Amino acid sequence: MKNLLTPILVLISCAINAQGWTQKADFAGSPAWGAVSFSIGNKGYMGTGETSSGFSNEFWEYDPLTDTWAQKADFGGGWVAGAVGFAIGNKGYIGTGQYSVTLADFWEYDPVSNTWTQKADFGGGPKNYAVGFAIGNKGYVGTGNYGVGSIDFWEYDPQTDTWTQKADFSGAARLLATGFSIGNKGYLGAGINGTGDTCYNDFWEYDPAIDTWTQKSDFFAGMASDKPVGFSIGNKGYIGTGIPVCFTWSGEPNFAKYDPISDTWQFISDPFGVWLNGLTAFTIGNKAYIGNGVWYGNLSQNFWEFEPDCYAGFSLNPDTIPHTYIAVNYSSGTPPLTYLWSWGDGSFSTGASPSHTYSAAGNYNICLNITDNTGCMDSFCYSSYLSRMDMNATIVTVNVINSVTGLNHENTNNDNITLCPNPVSNQLIVEINSLEPAEIIIHDMTSRKHFQKSFISSISINTELFSKGIYLYEVRNKTGVIKKGKVVKD
Repeated sequence: MKNLLTPILVLISCAINAQGWTQKADFAGSPAWGAVSFSIGNKGYMGTGETSSGFSNEFWEYDPLTDTWAQKADFGGGWVAGAVGFAIGNKGYIGTGQYSVTLADFWEYDPVSNTWTQKADFGGGPKNYAVGFAIGNKGYVGTGNYGVGSIDFWEYDPQTDTWTQKADFSGAARLLATGFSIGNKGYLGAGINGTGDTCYNDFWEYDPAIDTWTQKSDFFAGMASDKPVGFSIGNKGYIGTGIPVCFTWSGEPNFAKYDPISDTWQFISDPFGVWLNGLTAFTIGNKAYIGNGVWYGNLSQNFWEFEPDCYAGFSLNPDTIPHTYIAVNYSSGTPPLTYLWSWGDGSFSTGASPSHTYSAAGNYNICLNITDNTGCMDSFCYSSYLSRMDMNATIVTVNVINSVTGLNHENTNNDNITLCPNPVSNQLIVEINSLEPAEIIIHDMTSRKHFQKSFISSISINTELFSKGIYLYEVRNKTGVIKKGKVVKD
């Protein structure tokens, strides 16, 4: 009897070609500096900020599938700039900021009802130009305050609508910094001091599990630190733009990628060509969307999509067979890609969809390294150990088997039909290259039906209430089943 944990890899991807920077439809609202944004499901949201005529309460939804903007209900807190924004689950949150006075109010946005609900005021009192991000089911806000800067750091729990003060930020007091989260860690850096005569390029990691800050490698000294934009895609972070208030720019790139595994920075190209300040960004899948901002008093409505040249990533979920796991490979790049899987037990595999059986009990960490046809390389390591996914035991014992053929057995393969993202969190998009009526049916592994609906061309399915695990789907038309397979709910 031995411990058996068998990840089964299958490549499921909505797109595999890297695109770099692509200009999209201009932001449809009033161009603004110091706006906020977040994403929920497959939509992005952007609003507030300082416009040419004053502060804004506009709020807009962006659909990357159609490259269109739709105006939504005005922000419930009124006109504001320098606020923070983040999303937790299927709700968005905006709060703090500046109007005629510094603000502490905090608001929740429900995209289904298109309504705002006021929540508990920020626990640290009035604050502007702070940093906010979400880790798991909690939100975090810290630093900020024009003229003085600060180091206090707070956690928001939407389930209880309460704020809890956490360990102070370990760097110097600052405002106009930036931050993002990667997995179960948060990152904060850049910014200026309260009087604006000191710039910072230090970079810090926050671990909510132990409530501690750890200094990481500084980002490049030649990069601007006054209100840069930050975001993450997969297990990489990105910082760029901003104003070089503490140095004279000599033509260096002003965008960089951070790898938390190696704790290193790498310059990347950007399309802006000028020093933009106060942009905002959100991420949908393996793409980021960046817009707004100001350049020497000139406000911008430009909006850009960024996709890494290549991207390594996968998710891991229990299968229905006890102690068997499915890893869904959603790496991308210029094809063909080469893959190297490190299983954490000294063994390796290649290919997009390998399987691996562990012959001894233990905890294992899986890493994936990819190289695309242009030589672009990326890596991703699963942040939790396999045995922690067992609900009732740290280590379990099962019968030894050889290997498992796995999940990749879609009986019908139809390239005219796409389902993405897969794995899915809150919304599954199904698109079919046909104007004929179709129907999708989704069952769990016990054959219990969870969803059934007819559609033409495309449909968005709310999967928020689906339990984590694997589901079977069928797409039908008048001729019968035209595609079926599995989708993973994260």
